[in-house]
Amino acid sequence: MTSFKILGMADEGKCECCGANCPKRRVAVRPVDADGCEHDVQFWGVICASKVRTSSKAVRFQNQIVAEAQRADADREYFTRQKMARIITALPHIHNLGFGNARISNNAKDAANQMYRMTGRNIMGSYFAENAAGHIVRVDGTDAKDVQFYADLGFTQTTAAVAA
Repeated sequence: MTSFKILGMADEGKCECCGANCPKRRVAVRPVDADGCEHDVQFWGVICASKVRTSSKAVRFQNQIVAEAQRADADREYFTRQKMARIITALPHIHNLGFGNARISNNAKDAANQMYRMTGRNIMGSYFAENAAGHIVRVDGTDAKDVQFYADLGFTQTTAAVAA
């Protein structure tokens, strides 16, 4: 193993790198080998992560590891909020255009399209999905992470993907 990607902070427990107990200072990492192949997620203490990355357990390197993990957590929360905002749960849907302007939609698919356009994603390859509660979202079918996110929430594809 030559490097790793930090995925976020983890709960306390044993370090999977050295086996020591790491209360409050563990990070979730995905080891990457020299060929660029990613391996299963592991939970390391901050000291071990610092030693693997820099060959030092200096506090400043540990703080860098913690800061990177906290950034990863914040980014994940931000993207989750953005994806959740695309789900149309109620009608009429009021879409704030800014500067005191708003657009009201009484059609769920129209509202989902409005929210999708705000992402700047290409409409080609996208499709509508719906969950058991009747909520609608437009999913970017060309983005595996987007597809997986909504599938994990119980959304299933209801229309064909937009073709060129």
